[in-house]
Amino acid sequence: MKKVLLVVAFFTCLGVYAQQNVTLKGTVVDLESYNEPMLLADVQLKNTDWKAQTNFKGNFELSGVAPGTYTLRVSYLGYETREMVLEVTGDAIARLHIGMQAETLDMGSIFETVEETPVKETVTAERENR
Repeated sequence: MKKVLLVVAFFTCLGVYAQQNVTLKGTVVDLESYNEPMLLADVQLKNTDWKAQTNFKGNFELSGVAPGTYTLRVSYLGYETREMVLEVTGDAIARLHIGMQAETLDMGSIFETVEETPVKETVTAERENR
């Protein structure tokens, strides 16, 4: 009887532990170039240790994520950083498809109008000795 109770307790604990792990899988694509996969984009859950980079096909995987509410942050140099709130529940595999757009630069902040200031010329005359 003790062995049966021990086996039931083991499988119950195993089931509770398995429900705590969630795997987030997804793909990051470039919306500027007809949904081409983005290589080495950074994917992370903000304020946690869960982070990954995309592979050659733009895929990423974050495994062992505990249930809760997180902010998923996807960044890539030259592209706008995307952030989205995720509600992670149960023991499932969540699949995400994230599109990235190129970052737009405000040229007005780069080229500022410079006011012309008059230059005062100082002329000094030296006396010529002959």
